[in-house]
Amino acid sequence: MLLFVHNWKSNHNTLYLSFVFILMCLFGITHHFMLHSNSRFWLAVFFNHFAPLMFLLGPFLYFYIRGTLEDHYALTKKDAIHFIPAFIASIGTIPYLFQSFEKKLAIADRILENVNCVNQININLFFNIGSSFALRAVLSFIYLLYCFYMLWQQYPSKIENPQIPRKQFLITYRWLLILLSTLLVITISLSITTLQPASLTIRKNFFADGDVFYQITGIAYFVLSISLLLFPEILYGMPRNVAQPSTKKKKTKSKNV
Repeated sequence: MLLFVHNWKSNHNTLYLSFVFILMCLFGITHHFMLHSNSRFWLAVFFNHFAPLMFLLGPFLYFYIRGTLEDHYALTKKDAIHFIPAFIASIGTIPYLFQSFEKKLAIADRILENVNCVNQININLFFNIGSSFALRAVLSFIYLLYCFYMLWQQYPSKIENPQIPRKQFLITYRWLLILLSTLLVITISLSITTLQPASLTIRKNFFADGDVFYQITGIAYFVLSISLLLFPEILYGMPRNVAQPSTKKKKTKSKNV
């Protein structure tokens, strides 16, 4: 949120980047309260309320990468298609949202007793939590791979645009690689530690046993956060040189007058 408030005026794409960070934090916090905490109150607060927003992680990442590489931030009418999964998930979550908090606390107690009971809880009109996790993971992978493809197309050796300072381009390019790589590691790690591929059941024992994937996820979150301090230049986007009007032309014009 601080990233958005203090930098969006100088670089509007920071809006998308801040949303990516916020959603990744919500994603990690929700997993923590489900699988590694005994707080029924905070589990009731975070469980399922922000689930539809998780479908926006891929789109906001795509908007940020595209906007940074192409030096623009505006969305088009075609971009509305990226919001369809989140919109459908939001509609399906409405009945759960309007339940009383007492019922949500009761659901939290069931989850703390047996986390795999979430597959029997009506969290959405269209799918259960296992299918929701799987669908979000698939969409995230698709967006991540396409963003990597966009970066590959803009590989530094192929850039010969005199309007873009090469040093700034390389710094921004490396930051984008770090961003996508850490997000890919987090997505893979949480997918592996969260779901049994065949039955879509949650593997809580992985977290309890200190599984290596859980530790890798923590390192990736740390790298994702500290990278902004290592690459502060990226907050200003990818600047372009602007051609200045020739002074000779101005003098000539004044003499003619």
